Amino acid sequence: MQTNKSMNRIEAGTVALQKEMKNFKEVMQQDRQQRDVEMKNFKEEMTQYRQQKDVEMKDFNERMVQDRKGMNKKWGDLANKLGTVYEDFAAPNIKTMAKVHFDCQELDSYALRVLRRNRNNRKQMTEFEAVI
Repeated sequence: MQTNKSMNRIEAGTVALQKEMKNFKEVMQQDRQQRDVEMKNFKEEMTQYRQQKDVEMKDFNERMVQDRKGMNKKWGDLANKLGTVYEDFAAPNIKTMAKVHFDCQELDSYALRVLRRNRNNRKQMTEFEAVI
């Protein structure tokens, strides 16, 4: 009878252990499914984020190109303006400067921005801002 009771207790313990293992496996399966869903959602969010950032970077790069073009134009305009400083300030006074510095009362000729080809090297040009 003792053996029977012991066997029944062992059987009951084994059945309880099997139920507990079954419950554990079910909980683990549910956790795995939940983790898979969360991982899928996370991957979708990351894909959307990456796409949004790609669009933002493209817009940023386009703005930078436009800004760079604008700045290049402004620098070009400034360089052109600086290139005409002589024409704007000195050229109108060249006759007066000739009188004061070179004691030249009357000019025979007066020209601005003269380009002259080199006699020895015909491909080379020289620019003179003023010739008097």
